[in-house]
Amino acid sequence: MNAGEMPVTDSDILNKIASELVCKLSLKLPTDDPVVANDCCIYERQELVTNSDGDSMEYRSCSQIKRVIDLLLSSGKIDDKYIKGSSVNDAQEKDTNTQNYSTIRTKAEGGDVDSMVELAELYLSGKGVDKDEKAAYRWFEKASEQECQTGIARVGDCLFAGIGVEQDYQEGYQTLIESASEEGGEK
Repeated sequence: MNAGEMPVTDSDILNKIASELVCKLSLKLPTDDPVVANDCCIYERQELVTNSDGDSMEYRSCSQIKRVIDLLLSSGKIDDKYIKGSSVNDAQEKDTNTQNYSTIRTKAEGGDVDSMVELAELYLSGKGVDKDEKAAYRWFEKASEQECQTGIARVGDCLFAGIGVEQDYQEGYQTLIESASEEGGEK
């Protein structure tokens, strides 16, 4: 830890996990019926139905995500913004993402696996950078090559859904099983 840095607490870690599971439409944890859509993001199923613009988004239920969310909520250490929804303005969020993009990319290129995943998520969402699913997949793949469990899982998601790479259900499924069965901490 560098001088002036605050120690990382269990609450910090749990809130970081919660932030990764937030529904991209409701901006809160999908506590009722979380699904993984073909964009490799997690949503509350009802939000996909309610916010559909006529375009059908494919999705799959994921009981593992539901169990993780239930465990996070039962910890009592999750910030209200993840439970009740965020009031973050989209324009502010885009400005922040744009400002952070070059820093994140520099760290990712330097080998920081968390930054690799974060950069991939930016490419996947198009927040602060042009949406580029192929670049997102490449960065997830780089993170997975460094034994990053999130990177491995996201590679599996992308393979299964055909996001940024040719769809391969079998390889995607195997990769997801591999990531779910890994023991030890998240890198």
